[in-house]
Formats: sequence, structure tokens, C-alpha cells
Amino acid sequence: MPGSSFQPPRQRIAWIDCAKGLAILLIALHHATSYETAIFGFTGTKLVFSWRNVGLLFYHIRLPLFFFLSGVAASGFLSDRGPRLKWSAVRGYALVYVLWSAALLFVVPAWPDLVSPRAVPPEQFGGLAIGNSVVWYLWAILGCLLIAHLSRPLPGWAVIGGALTLHALFDAADVLPGHLPALERSLPFYLLGFRYPNLPDYLPGLPRGSVAGLAATTSAIWWSEFSPVLTEALLDLAGLGIGVFVARQLPGRWPSAVTPLAWIGRRTLPIYILHFPIIAAAGVTSAQFLAPLPPSNPLVSIYAPLLAGIAVGTSIVLHVLLARIGAGWLFSLGKPETSFPLVKGVA
Repeated sequence: MPGSSFQPPRQRIAWIDCAKGLAILLIALHHATSYETAIFGFTGTKLVFSWRNVGLLFYHIRLPLFFFLSGVAASGFLSDRGPRLKWSAVRGYALVYVLWSAALLFVVPAWPDLVSPRAVPPEQFGGLAIGNSVVWYLWAILGCLLIAHLSRPLPGWAVIGGALTLHALFDAADVLPGHLPALERSLPFYLLGFRYPNLPDYLPGLPRGSVAGLAATTSAIWWSEFSPVLTEALLDLAGLGIGVFVARQLPGRWPSAVTPLAWIGRRTLPIYILHFPIIAAAGVTSAQFLAPLPPSNPLVSIYAPLLAGIAVGTSIVLHVLLARIGAGWLFSLGKPETSFPLVKGVA
């Protein structure tokens, strides 16, 4: 594929930081809906508003977007370094994953429930090898990074096609343990970003109304539920397109949102790790005071976003405090391929 010709490097990095910020906010919102359901219940219908229902659509944006961007970063396209495998990045991901997985097994052993810390059975530590951890995204990104580099001698279309085929077969068979199903679902999007990192540059050339049509088609597919495997694949692809398009439009359409969203986007790792115990503590406590409430209660419209905002904000504050006392190494990945240079004016 030819190089980028639509967008200057600074703006391209700005929208990527925005996209990362968007993805981590959607992840926090998704986790907040667990406590929304505990308070307001779940009617089982899509006709009643809840952030859980909205989150079912966002589900197909956050994961494909997050892994596509991780693949773009690992490709070296943004810095013109080329796709070099840095073992410091591999070591960093492995260490941070094992460290925080073990810590969170003690802090929130039954997440999303909040129970007293207890002794962790040895087999739970063994399960970390197949992604049995609340921070399984780190495990999956590490696996995708290794697979992407090992498959570099093969044509991109063949590698991505093979990943999609395996995803369809294993998803239909439902035989993989741990978070291996999530890894094989995420892998095609990581490979897409790794092999074709300038793909988003072609979005501005799409006909007017394409994204609206894509959103309408996505909603229709989601509503019909005609084929589980095909439906999930199409929704993931549509979600990736919507997420990238929205993030690309932000610098031009909503410039005031760029600075805070990009700032959050450059802190996704500590937010991702720290929000788990924070959202559990706030969610369980609020459920004890509020539950049960009917799904028609007006609080349902603000509860999940408010809880997610509290978790993200508290995670940032805690990360700043840890960095100031010299504990920033707890989130250090060395100098991985997923880091982006700062964007002037968006620090």
C-alpha cells in the first residue's frame, strides 16, 4: 500500500492519541455497566434504554480499535522505524502483565465483585499463561506482537485471512480455554494495523454518508442476530471503521476535545490497570446504597458514565502520585513500539 498522503504526521499522531483515549473510556464504561445491571436490573430487551445496551454496540468499537492501533504502533509506520521487534518491549509487556495480574489476584480476586483479599490457589497463577487475568489485554497484545513479527515473511493478506479463518473455526467450535478466544478475535485487527498501518488515510476519500450507512447497517446486523459468527465479525469490522472515522474527525470538527482526549490516550496503560479495583470499590459500594432501582429510574442515564469517569479520574490521580514517589516503573514497558511522540499543543 502507498504511504500516507492525506494527513500530515502531527495531525495523524493527534488522532491516534484521541482514538486511544476513546478506546480506554469505552472500556471503563463497559465495566461500569456491570454495576448498572446490579442496581437497575436487566430487562432482556433492547427497547429499554440502558448503558449496557449501548455498550453492546460500543463493544464492537473498543476492542477492534484498540488492537488495530496497537498493530499500527508496532509496525513502526508512525516513526518511520520499520517493524523491528524490540525484546525490551516483549520483556516489558510480560513483566507488567505478570506483576499486575498477580497483584490484582489478591486485590480483586473475584472481579467485578469486591471481596476481602484471600489466598490465591496456585492454579490461578498457572492460568495467567492463557490470559486468565483481568488485565488480559496486555497478554493479548504481547501474543499479537510475537505472532505479527513471526509471520512477517508471509504476505499480509494471507496472514490476516488465516487469522480470520481460525477465528471463525474456533469461535464456532467454542473449544479454546481462558482468553484464547479473545486473542484469536483480536489478532486479525492487530495484524491489519501492523501490515496496513496507513489504511485509515483512505477514509477521507469515502463517499459522503458512508459512515452513516455503516452505522445503520451495523445497527441492523446487531438487531437481527442472524448468524453469531458472521454477525460478530461484521460488527467488529464496522466498529473499527466507525471508531477510526470518529477519531480522525475530532481534530477538525471538535478541536476542544483533542487536548483532554489525547492526554488520556497517552496514559492508557495506568488507567487500564488501575481502574479495575477502583471501579469495583465504587461500583459495589454504590450498589449497596442504591439497589434495587427499576430500569425506568432516571439515574440509569448517568450512573454508568459517572462511575466510569470516577474510575478513570481516580486512576490518573493515583498514577501521578505513584510516579511522584518513584513508583512509575510499575507501569514501565521499557521503550515499546506502542509509544507515540508527543504532539505539540496536545500535551
